[in-house]
Amino acid sequence: MDLKSEILRRLEERRGEYVSGEELSATAGVTRQAVWKAVKKLTDEGYIIHSLTNKGYMLDGKCDLLSSSVISSQTGARVYCYDAVTSTNIVARQKLYNEGECVVAAESQTMGRRKDGRQFISPDKKGVYMSVALRLNRTMDGADSLRRICAQTVAECIGHSCGNMPEIIDTDELYSDGKKVCGILIEANVNLATKEITEAIIGIGIYTADVGQTLGYVASAEPRNALIADIYKNIKQALQE
Repeated sequence: MDLKSEILRRLEERRGEYVSGEELSATAGVTRQAVWKAVKKLTDEGYIIHSLTNKGYMLDGKCDLLSSSVISSQTGARVYCYDAVTSTNIVARQKLYNEGECVVAAESQTMGRRKDGRQFISPDKKGVYMSVALRLNRTMDGADSLRRICAQTVAECIGHSCGNMPEIIDTDELYSDGKKVCGILIEANVNLATKEITEAIIGIGIYTADVGQTLGYVASAEPRNALIADIYKNIKQALQE
C-alpha cells in the first residue's frame, strides 16, 4: 500500500476526528512533510480533509468518494474502484479470469444492465455500482437459492446501513416506499459436465441519491465504502459457508 492510500486508510478509521501529523508520520514511518504531501494529493483528488495547527488532519464526515484501499482494508479483498466503467460485471469477469476473486466498484456505468437486458441507469456518484466476483461450487439446481441469498443479504446490508430494510420484489429487485432502490444481476459460469456453478459475478446497483425517473433511493448513514465492504463480506460468507 502506497503512502497516500495508507494515510487515507488511517483517516477513514478515525473519520470525523483529527489525527496528528506526528502520529501519521510515526505509524507510516515517514516524515511529516511526506504526510503533508500525501494529504495534498488526496485533497487534489477530491477528498475533503480538514487541517488545523496542533491538531492534525481530519477526513470530513460527508466525504464519500470510493476508495479501493479503504474497502480492501475493511475486507481483505482484492478491490478495484473506477470513476467510470462500461459495466462493473464486465470488468469483474475479466479480473476474476486474470487475477481471481475480487470486488469492482465504480462511480458510474455506461453499459450497466438489468436482468431483462435493458439499461440500468447509473448516474455519476448517485449510487453504489459494484460487482462481487467469486469462485463457487454450487449445483445448477441451486441457482434460485443463489439469487435469494444475494437479494436477502443485500437487503439486510442496506437495512443495517440506513435503518430501513427494503422489500424484495421478484428476487432481483429491492423496493422502498413503492420505488425501486436496487437491482441485482447475477451472471455465472457453469460446468455442463458436472452441472455445477463454478463462478458467479454478482452485479449490484443501489441508488443512494435522487436520480428521478420514478426511481427511489436509500439514505445511507455510512459511507459507500463501508456499505460495499459490508455487502462483500456478507455475500462471500453466505455463499461460501
